[in-house]
Amino acid sequence: MNLTNRIFQYLFVVIILAAVVALLAAMAYSGSIRKSYHWTKPSRQTAVPTFTEDHIRSLLTQVTDPELGCNIVDLGLVYGIRLPSPGAVEVTMALTTPYCPYSRTIIDDIRKTLIADPAVNDAQLRIVFEPAWSWDRVDKSVRDRIIKQFSAVPKTVGDSHD
Repeated sequence: MNLTNRIFQYLFVVIILAAVVALLAAMAYSGSIRKSYHWTKPSRQTAVPTFTEDHIRSLLTQVTDPELGCNIVDLGLVYGIRLPSPGAVEVTMALTTPYCPYSRTIIDDIRKTLIADPAVNDAQLRIVFEPAWSWDRVDKSVRDRIIKQFSAVPKTVGDSHD
């Protein structure tokens, strides 16, 4: 076997090992996203239990997906909101992908937003992956804006075709 073949074999093994390490890292990361979160205010803070599902949905419009620059409600990530008891809210939502790199940021922003509201004493968040999120869940006007935003190619200095 000549030196060139050995080098190609070595490179092939290195590439396979790198792919296995990347796959294991992705699996470990996806396992770190819990499916359920529960936050409560300290007992000294008493909420005035007067809010509606629309109020909670409005609060959640303050939470933005940093990658897409759009709020999680308009993206169709919020699947459901329940108000099981006075001062309590349960939100069911998806992420754009199980490997969402901004999942922790989004979850922390949801926690901060819900608990900051004086009417909320107890908040639960459930992350689901079934049904999977898709672009069909995004409002058409928002989808068109995102497509336009990401398909706009900036004009460079050498591109003057006027």
